[in-house]
Formats: sequence, C-alpha cells, structure tokens
Amino acid sequence: MRVILLHNPSAGDDRPTKTTLLARLAAAGYAAEYLSTTRDGWEGALGEPADLVVVAGGDGTVAQVARSIAGRGSPLAILPLGTANNIARTFGLHGEPDGLVARWRNAVVRPLDLGVAVGPWGRRYFVEACGGGLFADFLAASQQPEMQKRLERGGAEEQVRRGVESILATLADYQPPRWSIVVDGRDLSGEYLMVEAMNIRSIGPRLELASAADPGDGLLDVALLPAAEREAFADYLRRRLAGETTRPRLTIERGRRIQICCADSGVHVDDEIVPRAADLDGVPESEARHRATIHVSVEAGALEVLV
Repeated sequence: MRVILLHNPSAGDDRPTKTTLLARLAAAGYAAEYLSTTRDGWEGALGEPADLVVVAGGDGTVAQVARSIAGRGSPLAILPLGTANNIARTFGLHGEPDGLVARWRNAVVRPLDLGVAVGPWGRRYFVEACGGGLFADFLAASQQPEMQKRLERGGAEEQVRRGVESILATLADYQPPRWSIVVDGRDLSGEYLMVEAMNIRSIGPRLELASAADPGDGLLDVALLPAAEREAFADYLRRRLAGETTRPRLTIERGRRIQICCADSGVHVDDEIVPRAADLDGVPESEARHRATIHVSVEAGALEVLV
C-alpha cells in the first residue's frame, strides 16, 4: 500500500514535526513516504498513483494538494493543522491527528468537487471559493507584510478573531460596486458588498457564508451580500467577536454555471488574488469591463475524501 504524507511544517500552533506525524501513521499501520510542501518539486512525486494521500496542514495546503491529485484516483485524508481549517470542518473533521488517523480504517469516502474559474488571467481551480468584493479586498490586504504579521500573531483562535475584526473594520466604509451576475441563466445583477461562489461552507476566518453547502453535490452555492444588509452582516461579525455561534443572513443561489463581472472589484480564487482586467498588459481600458467577466463552473466528484 503506497501512502504519501504531504506536510506543511509551518502550519498549526503546535507545529507537529515530520518525525511525530510519521510515527503516528506508523502506529496505525501506515508506512508513509514524506514530502514537505515547503520544498520545491513535491508535486512531481504525485505522478505515480498512491493508495492514500495524507495532507497535514491548513486550508491553503489542503487545497493545493487537492488540486494536484484531482482525477488521479487517490483518496485524500486530511489532518487539519491550520488556523481556520474550513475544508476539514465542512467534512466534519475535528480533533487531534491520532483520533483522525484511527478513523481511517472504517472511514467512508465522500466526493469533493472542484470549482473552475476562467478569466482574462487564465484558468484556475478552487476548493474553497471564488469571488470578489469585501472578502477579496480583505484577503489582498492581509497579504501585505505589515497586516500579515499582525494577523499571524497569537494562536489559531486569536488569529481568527483578528481576521473577523479586520473584516468588520473594512465593512464600515466599504462601497458596494455594481455586479453583473448570472447563475444557470438567472440574472441576479445588483449592488453587492460581497459575491462568493462557494464550494464549501466557510472561508477566511471561519465565515460560514453557505451553511448548507455540500462539497460533493456538483453545485456551487453563490453567496450574495446585498448593500442593504450591511448592518445585519456587521451585527453577525460583532456577535462572532462576542463568542456567539451565529450565521449571517445572505442571499444564496445554487448553480453549476456562473458568470460574474465587476470591473471595479478585486477577485480571489481560493487564497490567490487574480489581477483585474484593467491591470493586465494589452487590455484596452474600453474592453476592461468585458474582459472582467469570470466564468465559473464545477468539476463534480474530481476527487474523494476519507471522512
């Protein structure tokens, strides 16, 4: 049985080591090959089929590995070590690695779809979400060195809290742009603070935007935050900071084929900020709005996850 362990050694509060993880797998009967996702070339080792691919890391690492093994027939097992662990939470995967590893022998296999986003910057696959507006702007700001350093202070719960605080602060003066949105032929265009095509339930600092999302149903949940719901969303964020378990009030539409267009907003695909059409070389300003259209679809059951 060929088992590959892909590990982000910088993920998590405790940051379990290579030795610790390999020992835990060996104790459960899995002799794994180890690859660090912080080293170049790890994707090449996935060329030959594996009986099981284990990923130990946060959402970024899990999504990166999932995109790499899609369509290869190797099931994925997740050991969530990150801050938010949104992907693992969508599948109900909680707890320490030892307990999760012990479940694998009797685990069931669930499908995981991949989203596909095509824009003027090319084709991108995503596991979590693709969208624009408030969250995309927060994500872009969080990748700046000063803010990144601030958000990464403290443990996981403190980092989640800081993320929610930052989104709440951004929301106060955020101007909702005009969006052109079509979901399976239904025109949903309007002014939105945030537009997210969700493959899983939560993004960022555990923002559960699509609580009923099923990552294996062949559909995306399009979460829309109308301009009129600014204060309701701010209240949701404040309740989160107060320690309450709550969900935001959003408009949710499900579909397989989605078109979104807004020349005035940044767009993210998972944790990657993609360039605006107007910022790409060779795109005349007169064509920027047309070129800003993003076509989003789903590759149903692209891979399987042990749960």
